[in-house]
Amino acid sequence: MKRGTLPRFLIVGCLALGTLWQVGCATRSAPTHFYLLSATLPPVTAAPAKTNVGLWVDPLPEYLRRPELAVRSGPNEVVYHDFQHWAEPLDRAVPTILAQDLARALGQSAIWLYPWTSATPPTRVFHVRIDRFDAAPSGAVTLTASVATGDTWQEHTVTAQADSPTPASIVAAQSQALAQLAQAMAQP
Repeated sequence: MKRGTLPRFLIVGCLALGTLWQVGCATRSAPTHFYLLSATLPPVTAAPAKTNVGLWVDPLPEYLRRPELAVRSGPNEVVYHDFQHWAEPLDRAVPTILAQDLARALGQSAIWLYPWTSATPPTRVFHVRIDRFDAAPSGAVTLTASVATGDTWQEHTVTAQADSPTPASIVAAQSQALAQLAQAMAQP
C-alpha cells in the first residue's frame, strides 16, 4: 500500500459515516409532544369549609407508569405512543389533579395528599385505587377506580369522550374523567 493511502481511507470513511449520521438524524420521526392533566372543576367561590380532608391514591397500575400515552387497541392490548409523552409521571399528576378537583367539589380550599405532612391526620380520608385510566382509539376515555371512606369501598367507572382521537383531546378528556370521579366522590 502506498504511503498516504491509509489516511485517505480514514478521511473518506469518516466523511461517509458523518454523512450517514446526519441523514439518519434528519430523517428522524416527528418531535415528541408532552401533555399535562388539568383540574377542570370551577374554583371554590364561597368561603371554604373548615374540615381537613385527605386523599390517599394508591400507585397506578404498572401499565400506566410509563412516560408514553396509553391507548387501548382492544380489550387486551395497549398501544403506547412513542412521541406522545406525559410531562410528569401520572403517579404524581393523578393525585394532584384529583385533589384539586375534589377540593373544588367539596368546597374546600385544599386537600391533604398522603403522606400527611402534619402531626394531626385529616378527619376525613378518601382512599382511591385506580384500576384503569386510558382511552380507546376513538378517544373514549375510561377511568375505573375503587374509593373508600372508612371501611366501605365503592366502585366507580367514569367515561369521557374526547372531541377527537388526537392525544391533546384525549388528555383533556382524561382531565374531565378525573373531575367526574371527584364529583362522584363528593356526593354524600
